[in-house]
Amino acid sequence: MQQCNTLPRPGHVCFIGWTALAGMVVAVTLLDATGEAQIRWTAQDRACFKRWIQDFEVYVSGSAARGERDMTNNHGSWFDVDWMGVAGFAGNTTTAIVAAEEVKTRRVAMQVTANGTQWIEVERTNSVSYCIYNLVALTRAADMAASFGAGVDVWSYVAPTSAGGGSIRAAIDFM
Repeated sequence: MQQCNTLPRPGHVCFIGWTALAGMVVAVTLLDATGEAQIRWTAQDRACFKRWIQDFEVYVSGSAARGERDMTNNHGSWFDVDWMGVAGFAGNTTTAIVAAEEVKTRRVAMQVTANGTQWIEVERTNSVSYCIYNLVALTRAADMAASFGAGVDVWSYVAPTSAGGGSIRAAIDFM
C-alpha cells in the first residue's frame, strides 16, 4: 500500500492502465467476506486502501477523468468497470447504479450492432484483440452490475433497434 496516494494522470492514455483495479476490489471484498483481510492486512493497510478507493471514486466521478468516460471504445468500457467497482466498494450504490446503466446505454447500445459486431473495435488494425478486450470489459461490467450495481441486469439488455439492437450475448455469439 505504499502507493495509496497515487491516482492516474488525467487523460485516457494513462487511465487504461488501471483496468485490473476492479478485479482487485472484488478480491478485497472476497477477503473481507472470509475474514482473511484481517489476517493478511493490518488495520493501517485496510484504512489506506479504503481511503485510496474513496479518493479514486472522487477522481473517476470528476472532470479529470471525463475524457475517459466519454470514450466510445474499450477505454470507455473499462472506465465503467473501474467506476462501478470503486463506487460499489465505497458503498456508493447510487453511483454504481448510474455506472451500470451507462454500460447499457453508452457502451452496449453504442458499441454493439444487432449481429454482435463491435463496429468501433473492428475498424482498428488489430480488431480481434480489441473486440475481445472490449468484450471482456463488457462482461466484467455485466457481472459487477448484478452486485455492485444493485441488481442492474446488463446481461439481458438489448439496445433499442434505433440504437443498433446490440447486446452482450450478440457480441459473444459474433466472436
